[in-house]
Amino acid sequence: MHDASSEEFVLQDATINLRHVELDLPDDLSCDDVEDSGDADCDGDKLKLQGPFVVNLLTGVSEPSLGSIPAGNYDRIDFRVDDSDAMGDRSFVASAAFDLDGTATTLVLSLKFNEDIRIEQPGGVDVEAGQDLIASYVTNDWLAGVDVAQCVADDELDTTGDVVTIDDDTTSGGCSDIENTIKNNMKKSGQLGGS
Repeated sequence: MHDASSEEFVLQDATINLRHVELDLPDDLSCDDVEDSGDADCDGDKLKLQGPFVVNLLTGVSEPSLGSIPAGNYDRIDFRVDDSDAMGDRSFVASAAFDLDGTATTLVLSLKFNEDIRIEQPGGVDVEAGQDLIASYVTNDWLAGVDVAQCVADDELDTTGDVVTIDDDTTSGGCSDIENTIKNNMKKSGQLGGS
């Protein structure tokens, strides 16, 4: 990832809490065609998975598992991000390594936002039986519009030793809108794929 000053940040971990996930069924399927696997509810033309799901964005592992979906072509996924007790009353937590004035430093993102997010893939993604539909993020631009070093210099971020924290409870001044900037950057970076 790179911020507004072109500083490089190497993502080390990222976890998000999803309240629920919804998928539009492929055009050739209806709820009558979907076996009740216990993984999801089917209503109209949507598969609905009720969470909460804590998802590791680097490994794709969720707790509990998101389960399996029927084979077909999927072009959209909708999910609700919200805060969770399981994540310390946060909805998104991540850390990244970077260099701050010659010192190896860790940036911690500890955000609490509630947001409906939709990821669409023109033409859709073909998922074969036994495969997964993968919703992923291109992380390069998550910090676009954020100048971490300047926020540290302006004493507007919580800095303890070699850890800088962006937390909407403690971030102040001109940097207080970082949470919305990161959230909006994330929303624009989603894409679908299959495995």
